[in-house]
Amino acid sequence: MAYYPIWINFSARKILVVGGGKIAERKVTSFVGLGANIELISPQITARLNQFVVQGEVQWRERQYENGDEKEAFYVIAATNDRQLNEKIVQSCAPYQLTLNVSDHTASNTMMAAMIKTEQIQVAVSTNGKQPILAKKVRDDIRTFLKEGE
Repeated sequence: MAYYPIWINFSARKILVVGGGKIAERKVTSFVGLGANIELISPQITARLNQFVVQGEVQWRERQYENGDEKEAFYVIAATNDRQLNEKIVQSCAPYQLTLNVSDHTASNTMMAAMIKTEQIQVAVSTNGKQPILAKKVRDDIRTFLKEGE
C-alpha cells in the first residue's frame, strides 16, 4: 500500500476514536482545536481525555464499542489495546470512510504522521509506518531547530 501526505479539513466532521488510553489520547490531542466533532468510545479514559470532555472538546460515550458506532463518522480511529477489536472496527467501516487501525497500519487506509505545528509552519514526518520511533525523533529534532530559530 502506498500513502500520500495530504492535509484534510476536519471542520464539522465527525471523528470517532475507540479507546481511552495513551494512544487514543495522542490521537485525540492532535484533533482538538480543528473544529471537528470528536466522539470517544471507551469504558474508561485517561485524565487528559477527561479534561477534553469537561472542556466540551470531546463527547465521551462511556461504554464498549458496538457495531454501527462508526456509521456516521468521517474518520475512524481504532486505538484500543485489543488487536482483534481494532481489526473488527476497521472492517466495519464503509470503504469510503477514512480509517486508522493503530495496531496494524496495513489494515488501514490512512496513517498519522509525527507532526509539529506552530503559528507559522506545519511539518509532518513519516517513515510509512516502518520506524515510528525514528519519525518521532526526527520530529523532535525539527521542533528543537524551529525553537532555536525563534
